[in-house]
Amino acid sequence: MKANLLLAAGLLLTGAARAQTAAPPADRPWLIGLGLTSMSGYYIGTNESLDGVRLAPGLHARLALSSRLALQSGVAYQKKTTDRDESSTAQRYVQHKVLRSTVVPVLLRVALGQPRHKVQVALLGGLAFRHSDLVDQETYYYPGAAGGTFQSNQLENRLDVFLAVGAGLRYQATPRWAALADVTLNPRLGGERTQYYELLPTGLLAVGVGYSLGAARP
Repeated sequence: MKANLLLAAGLLLTGAARAQTAAPPADRPWLIGLGLTSMSGYYIGTNESLDGVRLAPGLHARLALSSRLALQSGVAYQKKTTDRDESSTAQRYVQHKVLRSTVVPVLLRVALGQPRHKVQVALLGGLAFRHSDLVDQETYYYPGAAGGTFQSNQLENRLDVFLAVGAGLRYQATPRWAALADVTLNPRLGGERTQYYELLPTGLLAVGVGYSLGAARP
């Protein structure tokens, strides 16, 4: 996924030269919208490697501080459930795993090039927060006189903090509606470190649409 994120960042930067001849969109202070967020995986606990967040639905908002500077944030949530039932003549194994993930980026956005272009590329910097709630229940059934039921429960509830550095693209389709795409690399700054702590940064990709609010600036 990291290779895909780097490719996406390159496409964002090279797309800045296109569609600049259209009439400039109105500059409004607020942009709110809906989107999808993906975040590559990382190790959450001892010998427990989690899959990343995949296309989690979310909300996002942006407040323009000037024609080039803006603050933006959002929240994306995903719940993933895994059920396994492995039976044999000797035993039966059942697993029920639930992972709830919440991702919240808080970013400063610096627009490149001339403001109010229909296509705008920006640099992004800030922090990304990821809260993970994991419940992993494993049950073994052994038949026979010496058999029985044995359960293993793993619980994780944690918050990890990541540095976020990347690029964003906005395409202003109408005076109020825009298509958005952001990509960042995220080295982890804080959180529980384990024997299997992953040193490589995660990657975050967010795509969506936004609607501008507020009075148009002159």
